[in-house]
Amino acid sequence: YVVMVALPVLTCLTAYYQSLQFVIDREMNSQASLAQVGLEQVELSLQGADQYAATLMSLQSFNSWLAVDASPKNILTSRMKALLGSLPAFRDSSGLISRSYIYSASSDSILDKNSGYLNLPLHYDKQFALEGYDFDAWRALLRDHRAACFLPSAPDARGRAVLYSRRVSYGVRQGRVVFYLDTARLLELFHRVNAYAPKGFLALYDRDGALLYTDAETEATALFQQYGAFSGYTAASVEGENMLLCAASLPAYGWTLYIATPRAHFIESAMQISLGILWRLLPLLLISTLLALLLLRNSHRPLRQALNHLPNQQSQTLNPFKFVQQQVDLLAETNRRQEQALRESRGELRE
Repeated sequence: YVVMVALPVLTCLTAYYQSLQFVIDREMNSQASLAQVGLEQVELSLQGADQYAATLMSLQSFNSWLAVDASPKNILTSRMKALLGSLPAFRDSSGLISRSYIYSASSDSILDKNSGYLNLPLHYDKQFALEGYDFDAWRALLRDHRAACFLPSAPDARGRAVLYSRRVSYGVRQGRVVFYLDTARLLELFHRVNAYAPKGFLALYDRDGALLYTDAETEATALFQQYGAFSGYTAASVEGENMLLCAASLPAYGWTLYIATPRAHFIESAMQISLGILWRLLPLLLISTLLALLLLRNSHRPLRQALNHLPNQQSQTLNPFKFVQQQVDLLAETNRRQEQALRESRGELRE
């Protein structure tokens, strides 16, 4: 009867842990799928940016502008005007890339389809301090020789964006085209929901593990060094908080995306499933309890019947099993004395 009572309880506990695992697996797989869909949309936007850079390098007017230095100014101005007249506008249908501009290292100048020609030092503070880098650091980034790289906005930037910097060249003349990836649109692409706030977060890393963007209130920089570019999900501890970390990757551009969700987020759903199971098992629990009580009552009946046939002796214990043992010992002692008396009687008769 102990098993009959314990079985529903154990069933409920097992149902809870299985429900928790089911909820976690379902949610994490859903997150991974949605994140992968979001990354595929990002990839399409970045491929469009690459195609735009290739289109620029095919323009004779662009190559002419890229080859000229800052003096004489009239030549630079005429080539700039020629390029602006033929410069195609960049359009991203997903809305992820919000703006772009082109940099020429030879003339140390920038062309923007909307703003036109801009001298780099003169217009830095007014137009291009958005990234949050100081002038020298920003200029060094624009003169980077890597074919393509991603850069985060600096922590003190006036706006948040991920920068995609793409090299464009004409012979030894170098330049870059810089695209702004809107972080608000990134959150939409990855289906972020308020249910994970405030402790849940998203973090985006480049192929070297540098943090490009996060909406975390906690420190997410070192997570990539600890967990790397894994697939699926894993348990993680972030500043003492138990998290489930879902990862998705974009190999073509070296991105790794983490979506962190507090483990406590899943407990409520698991409890709801477990309570549903408990309500269904409640009749079984009541029936098993009644059966256990009935079996307990019936199991004492033979014992009580046996006690009724025993001599009415004063017992020193309230335990019925010990009482039976005392009575059995008493009968054995009485039987031993009777046998001893019988032997003594036989001895007297022989004499």
